Amino acid sequence: MKKIFSFSLKLLISLLLIILFLEVGLRIIPNIIPPKVLINFEPRLREKVAKGWLPTYGDTIILNRDDSGPPLRIWKPFIKHTHYDADVPGDAFTVETDEIGFCNPRGIYNREPKIDIITIGDSFTWCNAVSPQDTWTKRLSDLTGLSTYNLGKGNLGLYEYIQILKGFGINKHPKFVILNVYEGNDIGDAITYFQTKNKDSDENIDSSKSRLEQSLLENPIGRHSYSFNLIRAYIKYLYNKIVRYSFNKDVNFRYSIVFPDNALESFVKLSRQHNFIPVVAYTPSAHTVYESYAIFDDPTLKDTLKSFSYLQREYFKMKGEEMGYIFIDLTPYLQSAASSSKSQNLLYYRTNLHLTRYGNGIIAKALRESMKNLGLIE
Repeated sequence: MKKIFSFSLKLLISLLLIILFLEVGLRIIPNIIPPKVLINFEPRLREKVAKGWLPTYGDTIILNRDDSGPPLRIWKPFIKHTHYDADVPGDAFTVETDEIGFCNPRGIYNREPKIDIITIGDSFTWCNAVSPQDTWTKRLSDLTGLSTYNLGKGNLGLYEYIQILKGFGINKHPKFVILNVYEGNDIGDAITYFQTKNKDSDENIDSSKSRLEQSLLENPIGRHSYSFNLIRAYIKYLYNKIVRYSFNKDVNFRYSIVFPDNALESFVKLSRQHNFIPVVAYTPSAHTVYESYAIFDDPTLKDTLKSFSYLQREYFKMKGEEMGYIFIDLTPYLQSAASSSKSQNLLYYRTNLHLTRYGNGIIAKALRESMKNLGLIE
C-alpha cells in the first residue's frame, strides 16, 4: 500500500512540475501555440495571447447595418495580418489594412473622390496571403487603366457585401461594382444570416459550447491558465478532428439548394439608385478548377460537388437575366489556366486553398476580357 501511495505521489508531483514548466514556457513564448488550437482557448485569454500576433476582436469595429442582420465586424485601419499557411515562394505572408481597414495600397480611398470599379466579396477578394498590389482588384486596375478599390472581407456572405458596399462604396460613385461570389461558402453564409437575424448576440459566449465546457472556462483556472487551456483546446481539436470525423462518415449528404434572392435584388436596386453597372463574378473552388486532379477521401462526393458547382453557376446566370445584373463565370478561365500550367503555376495554395498571386492575376485577366467582350470597357 505504501509503494502504491509513494508511486502515486511521485507521479502527481511529476505531473504538477510538467504543468508548471508548461505554464511558464507558454507565458514566455505564447506564439508557439498553434492558431488552430488557440481558437479554442477561453475568449479573453485567447485575445491576450493573440494580441500583436494574430487578429483579434480588438482589431475590429462594428459596422452598423440596416437589414437587422447579425453584428458585422470589419478591420480597423493599419492592422497587420500574418498568413502562416502561404506555401508559394514569393507571396506575402504579412499584409496591412489601409486607412479604412480594407486591403488596398494606402491612400487610395482618402485621395480619390470617385473610383471606377468597386469590388466586394469574401477572402477570395480580400488579400489572403498576397499583397494589396497583387489582388485581382488591383491587377484589374493595372490592366484596364480604371481606378479600383477592394472592399472584400473574409468570412462574410452576400448580405454583408451589400452592407459594406452601402457603408463605403456608394459614396465613391463607381461605374461598376463587381460582387465576387465564391463557390465554397457564400450560400452557407447567407443561410447563417437568416438563422441569426434579429437574434441577440453575445460575443463572449459561444452557444456551440456545452454547459460543462462553459463551466470549465468560467473559473480562475480557465480564465488565466495557459497550460489548462492548451490541454483542453488540444483535446477539443483532436475530438473534432478524429472522433467527429469517424462518427460522421455515414452522414447523408443529400441536400436541397435554396438560394436567397434578396441580396441580389438589393444589389440590382442599388445599381439603379446610384447609376452603376452591377456585375456578379463567380469564383469556383479549387476542386472545381482542378477537377481532373482532385481526389476526395469519399469518392462519391466528387460528382455531387461537380453538380453543385454547375447548379450554382446556372442559377446566378439565370438570375442575372431575370434581374438585370451581368454574370461572369470565371470557372472556364481558371480551368484553362490550370490545364496549361498544372503544378508549375498554382492558382490556389495547397494548404489554405485560396488564390495565389498567379490565381489573382488570371481572374483579373478574365474580368478584363469578359468586360471588353461585353462592351463594358474599351
